[in-house]
Amino acid sequence: MLPAQEWAAQQEAIRNAPLEITYSYWDGQGHRRKVTVRQGDSIGVFLKAVREQLAPAFRELRAISVDNLMYVKVGGGRDVCIGGTANGLDALITWLLGNWQ
Repeated sequence: MLPAQEWAAQQEAIRNAPLEITYSYWDGQGHRRKVTVRQGDSIGVFLKAVREQLAPAFRELRAISVDNLMYVKVGGGRDVCIGGTANGLDALITWLLGNWQ
């Protein structure tokens, strides 16, 4: 394989690798769960998986679309809010800029 093709194949393998994420749904109490997505998935795919996992236990999530959800990272002096339309690279850049400013 040519170096560029090899690099592209490696990147595709990385994007398709599973990624287990521990998250907490907050409704006045923390509800800690784990969900598995692919590393190359968008934040929206992650939020959809979370909504599907939580909907049986939390009635209020059954009628909400993923477009109305967001990922919020709190801590380290910087809070980051990312909507469901952002991809993983957007999330990484947002997080990096939040930590470097």
